[in-house]
Amino acid sequence: MPDDEDVAAALESQLVGVGMWGTVYTAANGPRCYRLIPNDHLDAGGRAGLHELRARPRRPGVAPVVRHLAGDQQEIGRQWFQVVCYELAADWSLADSLASPYPIRRLTDMAAVLRAVPGWWARTAGFLPTPSDIAFTHQTPQLLAVPRWGVPSLRALFMAPERIGYLAPQLLLGVRDDSGRAEDMYALAVMSLRCFARLPSWEPGELMARAACSALYSSDRCESRLPSWMRRLEAVRQALAAIDALLAHDPSARATMAPTDLADLLERCVEEMDPVATVAALREEGRAKEAMELARTVLIDDPSYELLLLAAAIAVDDLGNPLEGLELLERAVLAEPRRREAYAAQFALVRDSRAVVMAQLVEAVDPSFARRLDDSVLRAFDQLPPREQRAGAHDLARYLLDRGDARRANKLVFTWLHDGDTLMWWQFDLMIDYVETFLRLGRIREARELVARIKADLTRMRESGHLPAGQIHDHGMRLAAVERLLLGEGPS
Repeated sequence: MPDDEDVAAALESQLVGVGMWGTVYTAANGPRCYRLIPNDHLDAGGRAGLHELRARPRRPGVAPVVRHLAGDQQEIGRQWFQVVCYELAADWSLADSLASPYPIRRLTDMAAVLRAVPGWWARTAGFLPTPSDIAFTHQTPQLLAVPRWGVPSLRALFMAPERIGYLAPQLLLGVRDDSGRAEDMYALAVMSLRCFARLPSWEPGELMARAACSALYSSDRCESRLPSWMRRLEAVRQALAAIDALLAHDPSARATMAPTDLADLLERCVEEMDPVATVAALREEGRAKEAMELARTVLIDDPSYELLLLAAAIAVDDLGNPLEGLELLERAVLAEPRRREAYAAQFALVRDSRAVVMAQLVEAVDPSFARRLDDSVLRAFDQLPPREQRAGAHDLARYLLDRGDARRANKLVFTWLHDGDTLMWWQFDLMIDYVETFLRLGRIREARELVARIKADLTRMRESGHLPAGQIHDHGMRLAAVERLLLGEGPS
């Protein structure tokens, strides 16, 4: 028998995978998919069914069967094949989706397939699909249908044992459902399980015996493909319970569960697998501790920028832990240094929680944390737009003074108090910061001169009414506190 590469070259196509009947390929050029079935796998009745399928009117969601230009019979590698040609420009197959490393893609495409099934059943039930028998075009599932031929021969099953895994136990025992829907539901449930888990593999003979005698697959006997935090989601547990019921040896669930019900469950998983949305929902419900626990777990596998920002906000605003918030924001900065949100959040956090941060710094076990925090705050300030830097200069000056870095605070205040050669004396917060930097640096004369000037400027502003009385009072109280420190220094 020719290998898949020989067949693909002969058809100018690419291998998709093993279908329930034959092997599926997609054309490299042009809107065509092919199914190649060895001639000895079909009898005259089977070929007649293909002619009937080709004569049927076109139906939405079902790829049209058309005549292959090179003929319905083709010899490849000294073997003759029946060529089933579909007029379809396939973008990908469900087999591609299920092989994806991304759970949301697997589940989204599988849910779309399940929602298409009622429409397929209205036209052709008992189609016994494998993932290669379902293609997507423009994100819409398309069934590569065959006549209702039933179960392939033992020879065909042993040639491609992966087919066996999609056959309900009753089919392997020779019992068929009249409608074929329960058998289709079994195959679809196996595909759905593959969204969550890796299926175990056995030798063909053992696989056949297991499939006929008991439930072949269940979620607890498969290796999970999900990160640890996703396995804990309630939606995932509910979906797996439904899939296990569909895969049980007892076929009753397969006769009662609608494919759209399973699609609902898979779509709920997709919703909960958005970690930012799930953590935010827990927070909104007043479950901040649970939200933070989930965020910490998710961040091990998926340290996304948005989740780091959200977790930092929960740490600070809901749990009162600004140091953890700063660490999370630092991770966000390192993850995406060109984005500005984390820098702004870092600076705002230090501005709004400076006293708490300073108190916790004293208790920090790691002595390098204070130095790293200084670097983070200064870098965050440098990344702010100029208008926000001007508004935040006073807050940074207070932080530097609290950290005992009066020299850097003095240089900062000087920069933001001057517009060229003009001293912006009306920036009273910065002016009083300037006094304090001189005081800390032991430059008492400059400090006293500034105090006298600020007093005179505040008096002038009060008399002119250009500054609200409340602001004048606040600046006056702060200036008086600094002046008391000056008096304690004695004459210069």
